[in-house]
Amino acid sequence: MVATSIKRVVSCFILSGNSTRETLKIAVFHRCDTMPTFPSHWAACSGSIEEGETPFQTASRELHEETNLLSAMPNKQQGIYVDVTFRKTEDRETIIRVYPCTVQLPPGLQLELRGTEHDYFKFISVQELEELNPAVPSLARAFHHATCGKFLDRTVVSEKVLQWANDHTSGAADMARNALALVKDDDADPTIIRMFRPSMVAITNSMNQVIGGESVDNILASLDAEATRAAEYAVNELQPLLQDKSKENPLIICTFSRSSTLVKILQNLLNDNDKIQLICSKSTPGDEGILMAKELGGVECIDDDDLLNLVRQDKIDVVLIGSDCVTEENVVNKVGTKRLAEAAKTSSRAKVFCCTDRFKQWNDIFPPPLEDIFEEISIDLFDKMLLPPPSLEQQCRRRLGS
Repeated sequence: MVATSIKRVVSCFILSGNSTRETLKIAVFHRCDTMPTFPSHWAACSGSIEEGETPFQTASRELHEETNLLSAMPNKQQGIYVDVTFRKTEDRETIIRVYPCTVQLPPGLQLELRGTEHDYFKFISVQELEELNPAVPSLARAFHHATCGKFLDRTVVSEKVLQWANDHTSGAADMARNALALVKDDDADPTIIRMFRPSMVAITNSMNQVIGGESVDNILASLDAEATRAAEYAVNELQPLLQDKSKENPLIICTFSRSSTLVKILQNLLNDNDKIQLICSKSTPGDEGILMAKELGGVECIDDDDLLNLVRQDKIDVVLIGSDCVTEENVVNKVGTKRLAEAAKTSSRAKVFCCTDRFKQWNDIFPPPLEDIFEEISIDLFDKMLLPPPSLEQQCRRRLGS
């Protein structure tokens, strides 16, 4: 068995000019020939993440140490990490995990070098970055991760992939299934697909499995199996809440955003059951809750603020939430989830449950990048995380280290 160690670093790309592939300029720094790693190579403003730091904090520190950008702050919408194999022997592997981000050069400011790591710098185009040599490993790839694929040459990205990336109404599991279909049917590149939607961890985990050699059909089967297990587990956990309910005194459940997992759960609960009253929130911006309500047979769908007031007025029994990502401390979901969960915690009646599956579990010590439409919600705000225990197959894989 190969032992793997991970060295975590940041790469912050300083940007200048208009935000198109043709006009954008990127600062690249020439590493001194005395540097212990990658001497005389081109790099971004980069450095190791120190104990107690987040990637954002490290990027800010490196900018202050290596340039005159003392007040500029990195864009908090970072890209998903890039793993680079640094050293590999028969029994040991060292991976450099690069957390990429960007910062805009303030108008009118001339960039200047500080510190001792670089001897000069220059601004180059996106195409020149892609052709730059010698450069630290995966420099151009890290840039495209930092910008979520926005500046990729459109000859390497199909229109179908772009349409998929701009889908802001489907949930994470459906987005992962559609991504796998693009890989299988359209020969889409999984390393490119995982750049676009970094907050939806089911996509990242699915693409990582493809990159690791797993067949698309097997991954699709696993996705469906996990969704079914998650739905069955949640239904079993929710059933006791129906014991004292009736048609005249139903269990009132509300939900937010759109999730195929929640659809499975609620369709099962609603099947020939007059003890449940369901309310969907429109989930602005995007209003994907309207689609969710239609998928559930045209159940009641109301404005987000109206649902919030019902929770505060103790008129809701259960707030049922899906997830795009689960970490040890937080859930990532659509913006608006947090205030709904906070309102439920002040209610004497409402309970908040998060329904999720193992494809949405994040595997890194730092949370995934957050797109504009997502936010982190502390697990402490949920009364229960409805995550089924690992299957027998998953337990065996874990013991075997695969």
